[in-house]
Amino acid sequence: METAFAKIVELRKTDRGYHRLTVAVNKPFHTKLMKFNVWDEELIQPTDKKFFEIGEKVKVDFEHKPPFVDLKSISIAYFDHCPNCLCAMEWTDAQPVDCPGCSNTPICSQRLHITEVMKVLYCAEECSPYGFGNGFKVHLQSTSTSQVYTTKIYQSKVAYTMIPMLKVGNLYKISAWKNDKMIDITDIKDPSNSLQPYLA
Repeated sequence: METAFAKIVELRKTDRGYHRLTVAVNKPFHTKLMKFNVWDEELIQPTDKKFFEIGEKVKVDFEHKPPFVDLKSISIAYFDHCPNCLCAMEWTDAQPVDCPGCSNTPICSQRLHITEVMKVLYCAEECSPYGFGNGFKVHLQSTSTSQVYTTKIYQSKVAYTMIPMLKVGNLYKISAWKNDKMIDITDIKDPSNSLQPYLA
């Protein structure tokens, strides 16, 4: 059995009777989605409320049973993030320890995580030539540097459910991993209310 610290980005009941639970897990220098098909509602019902909520930080215990990932338990969790690679770490009030995510990742594979207010210049649906299915191509311009960034977002990406909310010409607070002029979006928020993610 494996354990991961994560943030809930999707929790909904499907027409097949199970709940789809999707969590975002911060790995060293990238963010990964994990999807669970939950048939047992008691797994996703904390004792003090009906269901977990979008945006909550949790600890998930799971097992890989290809092609699926089997959820064993989920609970509210408190954890820190490395300020450099954003890898989730056990919360502690002691002196921070060296991050194994940073030390085990080659410099050439490390990326910068940015948070900037950006303007949407272009947003359109497109089909992947590599078999990833339909997705979106988006051009964004930083309001602080005027740098234009491009991102392509398919269903395996954290930002996929957020993209339909983007409107060309509007400003959004974008958090993303940066690769030169390409970015991998991890969150989109209303810049007038930085605590309110569009995803929620």
